[in-house]
Amino acid sequence: MLARAIAELVPRAHVKCAVARARQVEGSCNRRLRGLPGLTAEQHAIIRNAGPIQPWPLYFVDNVITTGTTIAACRRALGWGTGLAYADASTPHNTRRFSEPAGMAPNRSFSHSDRWAGFWRGGD
Repeated sequence: MLARAIAELVPRAHVKCAVARARQVEGSCNRRLRGLPGLTAEQHAIIRNAGPIQPWPLYFVDNVITTGTTIAACRRALGWGTGLAYADASTPHNTRRFSEPAGMAPNRSFSHSDRWAGFWRGGD
């Protein structure tokens, strides 16, 4: 999971999948290709699916941020948090792969289920 790979580089970071979709929705990219507007934060249907979380700085990891509505929906579901976009320009023909930190399997592909995992940095 992308959030875990990033969190391994951050001291005292914790990963928790704290949000999920309440129902399947059409992606904003597909909607725009069909000439429709992107999704609003409400239309993303993102809900909290985790128990209590310490109120430390929280980051939602996403592979792309266009309008910010996915991050806004995640923040709305939990009440706080900051968006963190991951971009990798090293593979121009396959933007769904990345090189993992040492000790992890190289070039693991991601699916949409890997998105929106949050991680936070714990207190001292």
